[in-house]
Amino acid sequence: MPTDDPTSYTATPPSLRNGRGARDYLATRSDPGFAQRRIAQCEARVRKWARALALRDADAEQGLAKAREDLAHWREVVALAKANGSTFWSAADFTAGDYVQFDGVWYVVVHVNRRSLTIPEPLDPSTPLADQDRTARTCTRPYDRVQDRSPAEAVNNDRQGPSSP
Repeated sequence: MPTDDPTSYTATPPSLRNGRGARDYLATRSDPGFAQRRIAQCEARVRKWARALALRDADAEQGLAKAREDLAHWREVVALAKANGSTFWSAADFTAGDYVQFDGVWYVVVHVNRRSLTIPEPLDPSTPLADQDRTARTCTRPYDRVQDRSPAEAVNNDRQGPSSP
C-alpha cells in the first residue's frame, strides 16, 4: 500500500496516474540493475544512520530501522530476480579481452575493476571490435548496466565481434 513518505520504497509517484508511467515505473522497479543500485543506496543510508546513532542522534534509531527495512526489501527483490533467472554480473564473470554489451553495442573489456569494467570510449560504432585500439581513451561502466557477455575465446574466429541476439 502506497504511503506519503517520499523515501519509502512503497511511495507512489505522481507518474502512476497514467498507464505509461505505471508501466515504466513497474518495469524500472523490477529491473535487476535498479535493485542493485537501490541496495547500494540503502547500505549507504544504514551506514549514515549507524554513525548518527553513535553520536546519540534522537532520530537515529527510527532512521536506522527504516533504512534496514528498505535494505531488506531490495535484497528480497534481488533474491527473487535471481530465483527467476536474472543475471547479476560481477568482476568474477569477466577477464580483460572478453566482450561486453552496453546499450546494444559490444565492447572489448580493457580492465576489470571491483565495481565496473573499463572499456574503450565509444567513438566510432562502425569500427570492428577486434580492431578497437585498447590504448585509446577509455571509460568505465558499472556491472549493473551490462546487457550481455561473450568470452574472448568464443569471439576469436569472428573479427566483427559477437552476433547480437
